[in-house]
This record gives sequence, structure tokens and C-alpha cells, in this order.
Amino acid sequence: MPWIQPDGSLEDIPTDIHLCTEVETTNLQDLLSKPALQFTFTNPAEGRPFSWCAKLRRLGYTKPIVAGGEPGLDKLAYAFRCGFTLAWITDAEKQLLQPIHLKPFNQSYQPDAS
Repeated sequence: MPWIQPDGSLEDIPTDIHLCTEVETTNLQDLLSKPALQFTFTNPAEGRPFSWCAKLRRLGYTKPIVAGGEPGLDKLAYAFRCGFTLAWITDAEKQLLQPIHLKPFNQSYQPDAS
């Protein structure tokens, strides 16, 4: 299973990653001490991990945050703008991956999380 970075390169998932549960997201402050975090997209319509990631970045979390599950090719650029470090894609998505999936627009009117 490939993990992709914002520039399109592949990387291994961090070994000391903390898999976040929905219960833990009620108090994101408790996650700030973890060495790396993973939020899982449970279905294609899932949007909460985007919010959790952006909130953690606003709280000052600078360590890796990865998007597990299947965020989808159409949401890769948004995932990285929200502050995800890596995102999981399927082998089939890896074959379909195009630069437009990583940077669909030349400009944005909203700031990103970084």
C-alpha cells in the first residue's frame, strides 16, 4: 500500500504512529504529545479527519499526520492543504495518479494549514 507525499513521491509510514480514535478527537490537546498521528477515512464521504488535522496544525502540532483509509485521489490536494504529511492511496489509484490530483489549482484564495 503506497503512502504519498504532497510532491507525489512515495514514503513509508512512520513506525511510531498513533492511530487516533474518534473518542480522542473530542480533546485534540491530548494528542499534541504524540510522535506521529494517523486519522482514518472510513468512507468516501468522510470529512472529519480534514478538520481534525487542520485544528491540530493550528494548535501548533508539527509532527507527521497521515491520512489512512481511502481519502481518494480527488481529495489528495485538500488533504495536504489541511496539513496531512502523507496520504494512503490504493495500488489502482497509484496507477491513475496525475499531477492534477496533487495541485489542481495554480492559486488559492484560502490559506493552507502550514
